[in-house]
Amino acid sequence: METQGTVLIVARASPQWSTTEEVLSEEYGYRVLVVRSAEEATSALSDAHIDLVLAEHGPSGDGLTFLVNLRVSHPDVVRVLALEAKTELSQQAISPAAIYQFVRKPLDAKQIGLVVERGLESRELSRRHRMLSREFKIRGDSLGVQQRNGASLHAESQRFEKLVYVSEKLSELCDLARKAARTELPILIQGETGTGKELLARAIHYNSPRKTSPLMVQNCGGMSDELLHSELFGHKRGAFTGAISDRLGLFRAGDGGTVFLDEISEVSPSFQVSLLRFLQEGEVKPLGSDKTQTCNVRIIAASNRPLRTLVAAGKYRQDLYFRLKGFELEVPPLRDRPVDIPALAEFLLPNTPTRWGAKF
Repeated sequence: METQGTVLIVARASPQWSTTEEVLSEEYGYRVLVVRSAEEATSALSDAHIDLVLAEHGPSGDGLTFLVNLRVSHPDVVRVLALEAKTELSQQAISPAAIYQFVRKPLDAKQIGLVVERGLESRELSRRHRMLSREFKIRGDSLGVQQRNGASLHAESQRFEKLVYVSEKLSELCDLARKAARTELPILIQGETGTGKELLARAIHYNSPRKTSPLMVQNCGGMSDELLHSELFGHKRGAFTGAISDRLGLFRAGDGGTVFLDEISEVSPSFQVSLLRFLQEGEVKPLGSDKTQTCNVRIIAASNRPLRTLVAAGKYRQDLYFRLKGFELEVPPLRDRPVDIPALAEFLLPNTPTRWGAKF
C-alpha cells in the first residue's frame, strides 16, 4: 500500500494507542511514528516530514503546550489533541494551539482514522487554494509579460523528508535512496561538505523498516582511535584514564536501529579493521572487557572525499569500502542543480532554518 502521509503520535504506551497505530498504518496506509515525550517528538520533527501530530493531554503529558509550540515551529502540520474523558479546557487555553480536532478517551481507532483522513484532506485543499491564489496574483501582476517557452513561473517541488528539490539529479538520487531504505544493506553517501548528506541519511532511516528504532549519529573526524572506539563500541569503568563509569556505546545503544557514521574517510587504518569486523560479524567488544556481544544495527556512512580514490591511493581498505557500499549515493552540490534554488528558498523562508542542506 502506498503511504498516504506521516502521522506522529506523542503519547504514553498503552493498548489503546497500539490499536490506533495499527489501524492508521494497516487500514489507512499512513506511516506512523510513535514517541513518548515532547523531546523525542521535536527530534522526529527535525528529521522527518510530518503531516499530522496526534498528542495526548492529561496526567501522562502536556500535549496542549506541545501543540501550541508546534503551531509556531511547524504551522503546516495538522494538530489533533487527545483528552481524558472528563478533562475540560477553556477556550482561552486551547485557542493558541489552533487545534484541528479533539478526540476523547477511550480512543476509537476508526474514529481517529477518519479524523486524520479529513484533517489531511482539509490541509491539502488549503494548500491548493494558496497555490492557485498565488498563481493568479502572479499572472495578474505580469500581464503583457510572456514566459520563455511557455514555462510556468514555479515548478512543482518534491521532497524526501527535509530534502526539497525539483531537479532531475536529486529526483533520481532520492528515488534510489527510497529503494535503498527498504533494504538492510549498508549505505555509503558521498558528496562535498554541506550538500545534505546527513539529511539524506535521516530520510533513509525514517523510510526504512527501522524507523521506529533509534537513529544514532557519530562524526568520526578528528577523533583518536581510543575515543572513537569508546563512542561506538563502549568501554568498561577503568579501561583508560577518565573512564569513571561503564559506557554502552552507540552500536549497542542503537540495537535494532541505524547508526550514521559521518566523515568515515577520516578513520585510521587500525580502526578500519575494527569497523570491518563489526560489519562482518556484528560483534561488539567494549574497551576493557573480555566479553564479546552482538548487536543488529544498519550502518549508513558518509564521506566528503571519494573512498574509491582513497582506495586506489592505498589510504583506505578496499574490503571495508566494499562492505560499506551496499548502496552508493552521490549528492550533487547546489551549483550543479541551480533549478532547485527557488524551491529551497520557498521552503526555508517561512521557517526558521535549523540546518542548510545545500552547498553553492
